[in-house]
Amino acid sequence: MNKVSDINLALAVRQQGCYPSLVAFNHLAMDEITDRASNDPTLLDKALTEYSTHTGDSEYILGVSTGLLRIPEMLDVILKHKPSYLELFDTTELKNLEFFNVLKKLQSQGIKILLKTLYPNEILKYSILCSVLDGVVIKGSKAAGRVSLGEADLIEDVKKLRAYRSNWIIIAQGGVHDSAGIRELIDAGADVASMGTVFALSEESSIPTETKLKMMASSYADTVKIGQANQSALVFTKTDNDVENNTIGLTNGLKTATSGHVFVGAALDHISQIKPVSQIVTELTSGL
Repeated sequence: MNKVSDINLALAVRQQGCYPSLVAFNHLAMDEITDRASNDPTLLDKALTEYSTHTGDSEYILGVSTGLLRIPEMLDVILKHKPSYLELFDTTELKNLEFFNVLKKLQSQGIKILLKTLYPNEILKYSILCSVLDGVVIKGSKAAGRVSLGEADLIEDVKKLRAYRSNWIIIAQGGVHDSAGIRELIDAGADVASMGTVFALSEESSIPTETKLKMMASSYADTVKIGQANQSALVFTKTDNDVENNTIGLTNGLKTATSGHVFVGAALDHISQIKPVSQIVTELTSGL
């Protein structure tokens, strides 16, 4: 999750035998006014080094924009650390056929390429794109942050993707909060069920306790879709002149719980305590 998926949370998740997700932008210097990331990958390199030092592996998903992979220094850091999975957040550079050489270079080093999508039908139109992907991350309409315009049936989307590619890695996310939800997605054809809100409200999450308590005092019905990005958010105060990804308001909301907003999904309605990651994972897997 943007501004939440950090090394501390990732290490706690990995310690419980799960695959954590890291977001590259969370480990880059950002201009607070423009929300533009620095091209300097020093902080990202440091974070990934910390992860591998503690775990002895590179078993995690690193989320990036395709634009970051056009920066030679950034690409070098990713090739240095070789995360198991690279999750592409957009298709901007995929319109350039030369960019596929970048993806092939990454894959030659054992890095699997996943594409996040809200609309499976859109990516299935492009056979060239699909041919180079190792899998997809399909995000349902009950997830936190950016979601589809209109309700989407996550189970049916998973089935559609599995029918299209039997060998794809399919990660499904959006509203999952218990073992029954995990089992439903796995039975539909997903390899992995991914959760954001559940772990954002864990003890190890970097979100301040005051903000976590305010989030848990609210419900999914209190959320609204904000901005052109159509992001599912719990709004404390409106943020004027926010950037496209609504990151300025998000930064304020995570810090204060009195201004800005936080991104939450439907799992919010099923969280009433701040628990350690170890307990959360035990409860999630007890019925599997």
